[in-house]
Amino acid sequence: MINEDDIDHNCNEIILDEEDWESVHELSNDDKPQDMSSDENDDHDEDKNYNASDNSDIGGYLIFAFMKCQFKNLDLFYFYFLEVDECSVDWDKYKDEAILTFQKHTDAVYCCSLSKSGKLAISGGGDDKGFLWNTHDGRVHLEIVHKDSLVGISFNHDESLLASVDMKGFLQVYNAQSFQNIYQYNLEDDVTWMKWHPFQDIILVGSASGITWMISLDDVINPLDGFGSSTTCGEIFKDGRRVVAGYDTGYIRIFDIQTFSPIHSIKKPGAHEDSVVSLDITKDDSLIATGSIDSTAKLINSNSGKVVCTILCGKMPENDNSNNTVESVCFCNDLPLLATGSINGLLEIWDINTQKKRNQVELPSGIVKMAWPSGPSFLLFVAGLDGVLHILDGRDGSLKSTKSGHKHHILDFSLSQSNELILTSSEDKTCRLFLNN
Repeated sequence: MINEDDIDHNCNEIILDEEDWESVHELSNDDKPQDMSSDENDDHDEDKNYNASDNSDIGGYLIFAFMKCQFKNLDLFYFYFLEVDECSVDWDKYKDEAILTFQKHTDAVYCCSLSKSGKLAISGGGDDKGFLWNTHDGRVHLEIVHKDSLVGISFNHDESLLASVDMKGFLQVYNAQSFQNIYQYNLEDDVTWMKWHPFQDIILVGSASGITWMISLDDVINPLDGFGSSTTCGEIFKDGRRVVAGYDTGYIRIFDIQTFSPIHSIKKPGAHEDSVVSLDITKDDSLIATGSIDSTAKLINSNSGKVVCTILCGKMPENDNSNNTVESVCFCNDLPLLATGSINGLLEIWDINTQKKRNQVELPSGIVKMAWPSGPSFLLFVAGLDGVLHILDGRDGSLKSTKSGHKHHILDFSLSQSNELILTSSEDKTCRLFLNN
């Protein structure tokens, strides 16, 4: 019989007889976490070659063995996880540079946004709550109660309204001045993302059913049908007429939101091999960038729907076989550059015209989110799993500054219109406000 102590942690293949197979089956079913479907766990087997001797934190579980089990001519793959109580990152080594720490949440803060002036902030978390608060002193103006963890919270185009939605599809809209609830709707569908229209009071919400819901506040709701699989991310074009959605099949679809019909559908062989997890659109709406679990980014002509090129991302010289999710893609507004950020911490800058790599930077931890400011700027903001926000010159990859203070992963961040203030939210249950100086 095989028990947990007998497993060779360095093995990559073992042959089991029927009795031993039953032991492995018992280990996998009885002693290990069963939910392996989340993005968090998907990233772990890719990030930095975690193994039995590596005590690095990977979001709550530590891989201690990978086994390829051959049984009755079938290859069966198992990843075994041990739960870890504490992160191995020495969070105390980072100086807290925040000018304000917001601590009203009682669970991880998944989403946040700053008003254009930077005077107001909104945040939503795993505690089923959203808050509208003052960035001067952290005073709460509004507490929003939901039915599940929030997956989106943001202001509309003129900041007169704010919307929040939770994982179960409960959507709420509030007046940002009077703090009155003006709209509620229950989609009765698991929600994956939410975006406001750039100049109308229309909300687009992506769902696990594959439908992107277009919701106007006069209760007109129109579905944009997908491929029957979960839509994982979405962006609205600056012209306000189209939306692009990515799906967990790797497919991509562009919709006309005036006719509620698809304009272009990118399927295999042009589509990604795995789930699309990040999207961005150029300032002139001509190009779409997508990032995927399959370690690639794609450039797509938004007018023709044709894939311009596929970019292999996140490959480290010392580990050519690594598979690294492209967690974030973003276009520079002032130069023809695309930034891709992978879960192994590799930031790459690509020249759009030549489709060649211009620079790369190996950051100390996995990349969660990146952003180039909307105004003229060459600065690239990069949030990491080490709880640090890195600010780099996107032209040459040189590090300009860092913002630290969080005691766990950064999950989201937002910039004021002047780029003088930065709001971050974290797994450590806090939001932090930084000066960009």
